[in-house]
Amino acid sequence: MWKLFGSLIRYCSLLLLIYGLQLCNPAEAYVYLEPFLGYGIGSQSHPYIGVDDTIQNGESKAYGTSFGVRLGGQMDSWVAGVDLARSSYHFNISTPDVLVSTLAANGSLTENQFSTKEYAVFVSYLFPAIFRVWIAYSFSNTFTQNKGTVAQGRGEIRSGAGYKFGVGWMPHDFFSVNFEFKVVNLDTLEKSGQMYSTIEEARTAYILQFSLSTPINISLPY
Repeated sequence: MWKLFGSLIRYCSLLLLIYGLQLCNPAEAYVYLEPFLGYGIGSQSHPYIGVDDTIQNGESKAYGTSFGVRLGGQMDSWVAGVDLARSSYHFNISTPDVLVSTLAANGSLTENQFSTKEYAVFVSYLFPAIFRVWIAYSFSNTFTQNKGTVAQGRGEIRSGAGYKFGVGWMPHDFFSVNFEFKVVNLDTLEKSGQMYSTIEEARTAYILQFSLSTPINISLPY
């Protein structure tokens, strides 16, 4: 279902971009630059093999910080471009199952720390009443585990694609308060140089992020 919804987001993004370009006045074109800093909370679903050898659904609580920049072009109230972000997230295993209880009893890792890289394309619209909305498709996401021993997953790299939807409030031309919801489907695992793509290794992260940003418009000469 999430993949279908992601395809719908991409399709709507294309329609918004085409519609916006038709309404735009080329004489009002700008280079758009928006650095941002944020804090996110959420969860990550992860299947695991239960005591009866069936696939069960686990969950990890997530929190962390991020920074990045949105770069593109603006015409009238429409903005389109690329969204580049780096993050550091902690995922706390919180599912009350036998696997987690065993890990905790043995003093094993129950918190994973990941550094992430995200590359996305976005389309944004600015309403007259200093509010704006945007949608984005993240075509490349990588989560690299940094905490723990090699046996506990350190060095593993998970990757996949996703999408996000955001809203912003601009009390000033150069300051924006933002909320963004994003979903990342991590369906590929790289471990010890080997690639895996199975149901047991799939992860889906859901993040609600609060951020502050500084939108900058640079007028193009004509």
